[in-house]
Amino acid sequence: MARRKHRKIPQRDIYQEVTDRIIDYLEQGTAPWRNPIKSGTGDGWPKNLDSGKRYRGINVLLLGMRSWESGYSSDYWMTFKQAQSAGGQVRKGEKGSLVTFWKLYATKDK
Repeated sequence: MARRKHRKIPQRDIYQEVTDRIIDYLEQGTAPWRNPIKSGTGDGWPKNLDSGKRYRGINVLLLGMRSWESGYSSDYWMTFKQAQSAGGQVRKGEKGSLVTFWKLYATKDK
């Protein structure tokens, strides 16, 4: 039985990607956290269209920068699968936006 060769897929360095994006803005003379993220509609907070929940943490900055770069006029975001299950489609050529999953949890010291 022949063994399969496993190709090692390089891991993404999310911290470096976020840092690079922020540095790019700073080098252009824009502090992304000072730029008004508020677009044409809503309160300016990125929200999930399906659940209505606001994004939190670094995702607010990441989605705000993406919205500003692309000229989006809506504060709502959804996953590809959420769009499919709602009967929607994603525009041809659109790319995904970087968001991170994080969760608070309680621990007990032993």
